[in-house]
Amino acid sequence: MALQECGNGHVYDTDQYATCPYCAGGINRIDFGAGSEVGKTVAGSVSSPMEIGATVAPSGYRERQADIGKTVGVFQKKMSFDPVVGWLVCIDGPEKGKDYRIYGKNNTIGRGENMDICLKGDSSISRENHARLAYDRKHNAFHIIPADGANPVYLNDEPVYVPMKLTANDIIEIGDFKLIFVPFCNENFVWDTDNKGATE
Repeated sequence: MALQECGNGHVYDTDQYATCPYCAGGINRIDFGAGSEVGKTVAGSVSSPMEIGATVAPSGYRERQADIGKTVGVFQKKMSFDPVVGWLVCIDGPEKGKDYRIYGKNNTIGRGENMDICLKGDSSISRENHARLAYDRKHNAFHIIPADGANPVYLNDEPVYVPMKLTANDIIEIGDFKLIFVPFCNENFVWDTDNKGATE
């Protein structure tokens, strides 16, 4: 058996088919949607991807589909991964003691699992885009930015209504969370996007 993946993500046996039989409509095709849709038969009688003869999604199928057209950060584009540039550490609130990585981009903050910085356990924090924490690679600087949150964000007890620059050990308050800002990239270290290691 020689398995191959077509451009649409179907896996088929090249010993039996010259081209993808799913795209050609020659055999049963399973829709690999999210949640309860997994294993749903689009044509034919296959009801579960575990049944004999059923097709299963290739490894990383959903992730690849979600990444189509997705914008990537400069670091991720140039270094092929997204390096940590700093952290937030929860010093008071529902997740006291937990740290959150900050990446070299505009990091979204909210209580939803899809947020870059996910603050769980406080319904006064918006699920998506309550605020953002941005790293400016060109100027090696960090900013806290208000976004779509219904409740205010505070920086060192001052409300954040416009982007505000962060410095080491600043205190950010979002809902019941009190977070201390810990930069990794600073005047002594920045990531080299040519993969040569640290500079400065």
